[in-house]
Amino acid sequence: MKKNLIVCFVVLAVFEMISCKTTKSEPATVNEAFQRVFSEYRDELILEGAKLHIVQHGETLSGLAKSEWKNDHGYYFPVIMLASSQAAVIADPDIIEPGMRLTLPDLQKNLDDSRARSNIKAYLKEIADIYERKYNESHDPQHSRTKEELLKLSASL
Repeated sequence: MKKNLIVCFVVLAVFEMISCKTTKSEPATVNEAFQRVFSEYRDELILEGAKLHIVQHGETLSGLAKSEWKNDHGYYFPVIMLASSQAAVIADPDIIEPGMRLTLPDLQKNLDDSRARSNIKAYLKEIADIYERKYNESHDPQHSRTKEELLKLSASL
């Protein structure tokens, strides 16, 4: 009986270690993916005329995108992530902290430039894929909608 109990305990401990290891590696993979797309696309973004914004309590990236660029949906929020990636790496678009220094580029200037627009288009598509990976297990309809909206926005550019 003691032997069976010890074997069960060891099996459970090994299972726990394996499950913790795989859970912890996923965020690192997603964060690495964010870093990769930031470094790939950041230099193509026009930052001339960009504004510095210091995050206040209760603000969100989509809310900032809505208010800054007067669009009705806020799905340009990844552009803020991209523009801000050197000063404040935002690995979770749903979490920004008060005091973070964000760069709000001139979106219209970027969309009017064919090269910048093309890069934003590709960047939004990649962010949608990373976003899906990050929230794959949540089954939250809002996260699925965000991915769909980012893909629609990318396709419209």
